[in-house]
Amino acid sequence: SRLSSNMKGPSFLLNVNSIDDLNLDDPKFMREFLMKPCPKGLGTLQCFIRRNKGIKNALFPEYRVYLKANETFLMTSKKRAGSKTSNYLISMGRNDLDKNSANIIGKLRSNFLGTEYAIYDDG
Repeated sequence: SRLSSNMKGPSFLLNVNSIDDLNLDDPKFMREFLMKPCPKGLGTLQCFIRRNKGIKNALFPEYRVYLKANETFLMTSKKRAGSKTSNYLISMGRNDLDKNSANIIGKLRSNFLGTEYAIYDDG
């Protein structure tokens, strides 16, 4: 499915001119922000990734993406067990990695060698 097919109606991002205008507490706004190109008024946004690789997550690490400017949480991903290839579920929820959750925005899957990756939306 196409990324835009899940987001009909007026865009929440039309009136965003600065990072302060982002209302990432609203799940609809957050989904649109993560699934559509960044508004031109924002310019380039810098983000960073934190990896949680403790004893509990040694084989299946968890990654979280944050906005650099104010350390706002954006999304999390965790390697899924039971797959022959690397397969990561991507969620808007900090601790919500249930594949049937409304917070799931996509997945990342590698080929058998781990040399090529494909990203899929929630469709």
